[in-house]
Amino acid sequence: MSEFGGLESFSIEGNEGGVDQAALERLREAMARAREQAAKDQKSEQKQRKSEGDLSEIIKALLKHQDVQGGFLTVILKAMSVNIPAFFILAILSLRFESIRPHVGLKFPESLPNEAEFSNNALVPANFSPETVLPLKVRIEVDIWLKFLITTAVSELVLVLNRIREDEAGTAGANYASTPLKNLISFTLQDYLELNKQTYQGGNIVSFVGNFSDSLVEYLSDQVKSQKQLG
Repeated sequence: MSEFGGLESFSIEGNEGGVDQAALERLREAMARAREQAAKDQKSEQKQRKSEGDLSEIIKALLKHQDVQGGFLTVILKAMSVNIPAFFILAILSLRFESIRPHVGLKFPESLPNEAEFSNNALVPANFSPETVLPLKVRIEVDIWLKFLITTAVSELVLVLNRIREDEAGTAGANYASTPLKNLISFTLQDYLELNKQTYQGGNIVSFVGNFSDSLVEYLSDQVKSQKQLG
């Protein structure tokens, strides 16, 4: 039974006392929105539970691989300890671990666009080291991944925003990304580049990821404000 006790079908007949029909309509609309939000919350909870199970399996797999367990396990567990949603952690790790991609929906193209077409809308720089330029394939995959992170975050806007932001003093609610988020993205990107035999300077990765992460938090915050204004 509805928590509203069936009020959405409530009607008053033959009332001469001046029932505010506009207020009644607003009540019906509010109940409809609440019902819709409850459905979304349930779906989000189910998604989170499944993601937590997937993440648990990944951690078990990492424990079996000495070459990746130390760094990745540390940053994953730290991200989990500050309640970054499991589905967002998986989205981040999907760049490095191909087996995760089908589960989160990350896809890379089989054919590559030309350089000029790609560079017009690219988020990723041409290199992370002055000695080398990243191959187009690597740049495209990193760029798609970064945009995928944005899309994934927007899909659970408020939840992700509240879990990934803090200011430099650690105060929740400001437009800075948390250190555990930045570390996880940085480590994933560095390991992906190493897997693809690309050179980089760690400081350049950290700086780039820091700017991206802070910009993501700012973007999500603006989206939340826009929704509140529309609502």
